[in-house]
Amino acid sequence: MTDLPGGWAGATMTELSSDSGYGTSAKCGYEELGIGVLRIPNIQKGSIDLADLKRAPKSLEVNDHLRLRADDLLLVRTNGSRDLIGRCAPVTQDLDCSFASYLIRFRMRSDVVDTRFVSWMLSSPTWRQRLEAAAASSAGQYNLSLRTLGPLPVVVPPLAEQERIVAAIEEAFSKLDAGEAGLRTVRQLLKRTRASVVANLFRGLSFDHACIDVCSEIVDCPHSTAQFVSDGMPCVDTTCMSPGRIVRERLRYVTTQTWASRTQRLVPRHGDVVFAREGTIGTAVCIPEDLSPCLGQRVMLLRPGPTMAPRFLEQSLMTPQVRAQYAEKVAGSTAPHVNVRDVKALLLPAPPIDVQVALVAELDRQFSFLDACERAVDAGLQRAAAVRRSVLKAAFEGKLVPQDPSDKPASVLLERIQEELLASPKAARRSRRTA
Repeated sequence: MTDLPGGWAGATMTELSSDSGYGTSAKCGYEELGIGVLRIPNIQKGSIDLADLKRAPKSLEVNDHLRLRADDLLLVRTNGSRDLIGRCAPVTQDLDCSFASYLIRFRMRSDVVDTRFVSWMLSSPTWRQRLEAAAASSAGQYNLSLRTLGPLPVVVPPLAEQERIVAAIEEAFSKLDAGEAGLRTVRQLLKRTRASVVANLFRGLSFDHACIDVCSEIVDCPHSTAQFVSDGMPCVDTTCMSPGRIVRERLRYVTTQTWASRTQRLVPRHGDVVFAREGTIGTAVCIPEDLSPCLGQRVMLLRPGPTMAPRFLEQSLMTPQVRAQYAEKVAGSTAPHVNVRDVKALLLPAPPIDVQVALVAELDRQFSFLDACERAVDAGLQRAAAVRRSVLKAAFEGKLVPQDPSDKPASVLLERIQEELLASPKAARRSRRTA
């Protein structure tokens, strides 16, 4: 490893740890009485979370190799999500816990490296890319092993500088955490405000027209799973539906033959309303002019009649007044859904068309402001994520904190380790696999 800052040295995970290995494969549960066993859900945002802790059978004997101690580093080694591969967290104190076999534990040499420093390093963009590239894929699972992780190149500043880097990262991230929490609170307030806008605009209207009377067609989707392809005809289902909007980047596609098969009963057209009958029940969206989709699963199609404006129908279906009509039906169900008969019986408002158009225009005006606010919140969260990446990048390029010439160079500590290993070759640490 070249071009390192002064006092820094290159090393590998093997050189920085006195021991490493896999965890226990014992079946664990919430009702067991034995030692706690950390799993992937216990590794959250770079720290250990013991809130959701399972335990091994009381009969399981856990030796020192499987018991977690301060300065251990836990790392996810196998998962179906590439984003989770390599997720890690330092153990900051001795725990009466073991760890599961789909985690790897490195027992770091605390006299050479700060475990928190290594954890942050492996979470930085450069090392995330290396971990993901090293992960082998098999049967839908991504896997890391000690064979690939042991030789992983890492950087080692002087120990005192590592501590300064960790402190600077944690201070910066604490401020970012507070800012992001505030933005998420604003997002929730905007969501509630949006619901209030709809409720207020529709308050005072009479919900006394059966849906079947104001719609010329109400058709269920085919009760089969569509076969999706990378490119073809659009297919609308709950995956791409957001209240009043089709999320284009989540839109999926089918072949022309599949599209024809799924539109035999009714070909969706501009102004029709797609309604979610399962999943995000009650979400409704008008089909835009530039889209000619078929229907996926868990939705139905409503075609407004001459007395009902499409956007007014769309928004009416999502009002609290309409949702309340089927709330009890879906609340106690193990597979909540509404069917065509339920939707036909829904009572909707049906004022004169000019009133409908005016209400939708006012709704759009207020939603436009809320949309702008939500975009600003999203932009703020994206900037915060970018700042996090920048902080980590700077940290492991030696640019986050000032260097101190009086710090003992990392190379001195690493040379001492090598001397100790050469002097006691039989005592050299070896990685162990424990099932």
